[in-house]
Amino acid sequence: MTSANIETFTFYDLETYGTDPKQDRIVQFAGIRTDINLNPVEQLIVYCKPQKDYLPSVEAVTVTGITPAFADRKGLSENIFIETVLNFLSAPNNCVLGYNSIKFDDEFIRNTAFRNFFSPYAYNSFNNSSRWDVYPLIRLCCALCPEGIEWPFDENEGRYVLKLEELSRSNGLTHEHAHDAMSDVIATIDLLKLIITKQQPMFNFVFSHRTKRQILEYLVDSRSGSLTSKTLLTVDSTFGPEHLYVGAVLPVFLDETASNLYCWNLIDPVENFNELPDLEELDCSAVPMSDLGIIKIKLNACPVLVPYNTLNKNNRHERVNISPETVKANLQLLNEKELLRDYMSGCISKYRDYYKSLNGSAVDPELALYDYLSKPKDERDANQLIMNQIHASEKKDPSLLCNIRFSSRDMNELLFRYKARNYEFILSEEERNIWNQKISEYGRNNAGRFMTELNDMCIQNEKDQRILEILKETAVFYGITG
Repeated sequence: MTSANIETFTFYDLETYGTDPKQDRIVQFAGIRTDINLNPVEQLIVYCKPQKDYLPSVEAVTVTGITPAFADRKGLSENIFIETVLNFLSAPNNCVLGYNSIKFDDEFIRNTAFRNFFSPYAYNSFNNSSRWDVYPLIRLCCALCPEGIEWPFDENEGRYVLKLEELSRSNGLTHEHAHDAMSDVIATIDLLKLIITKQQPMFNFVFSHRTKRQILEYLVDSRSGSLTSKTLLTVDSTFGPEHLYVGAVLPVFLDETASNLYCWNLIDPVENFNELPDLEELDCSAVPMSDLGIIKIKLNACPVLVPYNTLNKNNRHERVNISPETVKANLQLLNEKELLRDYMSGCISKYRDYYKSLNGSAVDPELALYDYLSKPKDERDANQLIMNQIHASEKKDPSLLCNIRFSSRDMNELLFRYKARNYEFILSEEERNIWNQKISEYGRNNAGRFMTELNDMCIQNEKDQRILEILKETAVFYGITG
């Protein structure tokens, strides 16, 4: 196996009470650390207590089967929970990975770390640690090298089904309880073992080009420092099931931090480049940038980028519905027009300004992780010293938190919520009144939604005794009778 100084892998999965990583909460973490041959060496299962200023999605409760009452009995307070999780993930020479973890689980971890004053990136950015995601590799193998693996296909939908439980079932892998975090982790490990056994060259290439540094070494000429004009294949939902989520792209720009790669989409009809809207008339709110043929690839998010000629093996052009003639014609047109560089540059600037304008209004500081990370480094460094003080103080005596202050209102608001959620007993009478008002306000804004979901789920599952017991236990926990 290609490991590039990696000594361990840490596979993990979360069960959550919703799908929004900013506002919803983690209820269960499960992780297994393995050696480089994927043999387990350590594991962790831990639950998180529910919080007073949050109501879960009722459907999520029924899907996971983990009731708030169970989580309250078995779980840790969120600050201790996330510290335990981060300590488990933060091993030197380690790669943290999961199944669709980059877009989902990692975002929950980062937002939970942020509101509890831990570094959102420490677990996969220090001590030669990194992260990865098995799911894009699975998509790539399904599209380009499917041999040796059974790929479940939904005849009604006319598409492959790449859900973890379906792939496990089709390939005879153990997956006893879908939507149980530990069961999902074990299934992910077994699935990756299968991929490595059947398609090791593809695994080796993708894994050895997973980090931003590795990708830049591949794409940037070491002598000139300029971006090479390699035609690439990438995996992205933009391309849709008709292409098995694979598209051919031509890299054009790196942003100023070399974190985002902007490419032209080469698989759509060549006429599209002759029908691009005038920049002055472009409505960013109505037209996604991808509709203009511009594909933005986040290099920090472990994108899959492989050579375009990979399609030549076994004529995979037909399998992914990519016309070599269309790609060739698009490349010729783009070269004739000097890659339409000025147009792409103008679009990037216009969309950047548009999204900045959307974020201009005040937002809840708890939901502003990425706004916070864009603040000046000296401000973040000063805050980090106070965050370290918070964790040192609470271990000695939580009441010491009452003496800590940040320089900004937003950070002090986060600190107030942190104290209220984890150490309510240290609040002053005035603070306790404010906290109770916040809980009441949240209840007024969300109780209707919660009750409607509860009622609807009862009706939908009136013959399923297991689900009804889960719903009853959930209702009782929140003081709902009848």
